[in-house]
Amino acid sequence: MRLLSGILVSGCLAFTASAQDGSGDRSELSRLDACEDRDPGDIAPFLMECESHAGFRVMMAASDHSASLAFGENGQIEQFAAGPMVGGLFTTLGPVIEWRYHEGEDKPFANIVRWRGVLPGYDEASGQMTNEETIVTNVLVVSALRPDGTVSACPVAHIDAAEIPGANEVAHRVAARYAPGFRCGQSEVMVLDLHSVESLHLLD
Repeated sequence: MRLLSGILVSGCLAFTASAQDGSGDRSELSRLDACEDRDPGDIAPFLMECESHAGFRVMMAASDHSASLAFGENGQIEQFAAGPMVGGLFTTLGPVIEWRYHEGEDKPFANIVRWRGVLPGYDEASGQMTNEETIVTNVLVVSALRPDGTVSACPVAHIDAAEIPGANEVAHRVAARYAPGFRCGQSEVMVLDLHSVESLHLLD
């Protein structure tokens, strides 16, 4: 993985560019490690624009140890403030954004991003950081996309991917079931652990 202004962006993973599941919905991917610096103004110490997708501009605001994302043109400041609390010393993102499409539609209705909180290793003898790390939290964030809304994207659910088996498929089901009717700024963001996904019948 590489370090972007103190933000660890996970390295390459094996994904197909387009995948379809049994619901009829499909996925397309864009990358979060293809980013360029932008003038941050008063937003954050660092601001980057990453690979866009289907007309959705992807912005990453970062400090030395954390990062947040915004999709589309509207309500970026509100979006930057809406990221999950992941703990650890560094926040890792990606390396991909999974964009979810309903069958037959050419605009995504939701996306999914993996967030991790990381504690890097430390060698007390040398006083240097090491390549070892501990993953403190592993969260999949499902966001609803509202390109014409006051806020063009907002989180629907934070899914505990460390605890939930098949968390990626759970995220697909959450997106399909809850993102279309989610009301940004009004609906409550779901925080899902193993117990809650079982009670909502989101597991096989």
